[in-house]
Amino acid sequence: MGNKKIVVAVDFGHAETNATAREWDEDLGVEQGSSYPTVTNSSLVGWGHAEMRLEMNGSNGKNKPDQITLGEKRYLAGPNVDIFTKRFTKRQDASRFLEGDELLVNFYHALSKLGLGHENERLSIGTAFPISFFLNDPGKTRQSMYINGVTKRLMGAHKFTVNGVSHSVMVEDVYANLTQPLCALFSLNRNPFGQSLADSPFAMENELLVLDGGGSTLDTYGAKDKQINQTLCLGKPIGLNRAGEELQTTLEAALNVEVSLLETERLMRAYVDGKPVMTSVFGDAVDVRLLVEQQVQAYRAQVFDVILPLIREQASRCKILVVGGIAYYIRERMLAEFPRPGHVYFPPEPNLAVVQGMLNALVSHYKTKARNGTQKTR
Repeated sequence: MGNKKIVVAVDFGHAETNATAREWDEDLGVEQGSSYPTVTNSSLVGWGHAEMRLEMNGSNGKNKPDQITLGEKRYLAGPNVDIFTKRFTKRQDASRFLEGDELLVNFYHALSKLGLGHENERLSIGTAFPISFFLNDPGKTRQSMYINGVTKRLMGAHKFTVNGVSHSVMVEDVYANLTQPLCALFSLNRNPFGQSLADSPFAMENELLVLDGGGSTLDTYGAKDKQINQTLCLGKPIGLNRAGEELQTTLEAALNVEVSLLETERLMRAYVDGKPVMTSVFGDAVDVRLLVEQQVQAYRAQVFDVILPLIREQASRCKILVVGGIAYYIRERMLAEFPRPGHVYFPPEPNLAVVQGMLNALVSHYKTKARNGTQKTR
């Protein structure tokens, strides 16, 4: 019998936490037959006791959040957290990787949704950071702080409960030496067995550019001949949160009511998906499409003001991959700016490209360790 462990990739995004996994036999150095789905959960975390209205809308409703318990502390994670408690947060600060319970709550929630967390399960965890964390860091001091910090937090034994059910896992290895845009490339130029796809348009031998925009940052990553192209790498704090905050101010002034950032996110996504853009004002449904349209257009302009001067000259030679939540907002403009067929590629699920490529990278990493005779954790 082989010595089985489970390799888990977790993308701790500001808006969503995505995860997926594969089984691995560390004695044989090969994948096992079982694979896991990719799961997506909101990164919103609620807390408190008296304010948690857990019976609201029925105790068995499918839209009820899950209760995550860490020791004596109880949290909510999943859908509609903001409805079931008045106390919640969705941290976007970099220090969430180093301190606070929110990252662990998202981690445990993701494991439970993958069906993991059973006694004696052995896990190897991989995660990645925005490239902005590592730019302008010549001594790699900041990079080492984040990698070592998240490794320390995830490594070792974990015990927690989800909806009253006890879970325990042993994390034996953490691999965090990756950036999110690079992982997105691995979703296209490596197969699920970690093997490079030389015939992929996004093979690392080609000249490549990744645009990865999420809740808090817009990152660009360039590569050529398997080397990073530093002139095409940047990280800017102009994620979708900025557009949401500006829309929040606009709507509150226009409607004379408080509007949450969660509501602005919902409204902007409804707009780009071509759905009705309605919000509730004192119980009445109000169409706010024009206000949302103005904000989305203004946000697109901000994004292109940043990326076009950077990429226009070199992008004519690059294959461009667009991932993250921003892909839903800039698709039409990108295809108009770069109309050559095959020049710009949008994955079918842009928000999952990072975690899916991360798993491919992890499998490749462990294959390399197995070949070098260093598979087992010291």
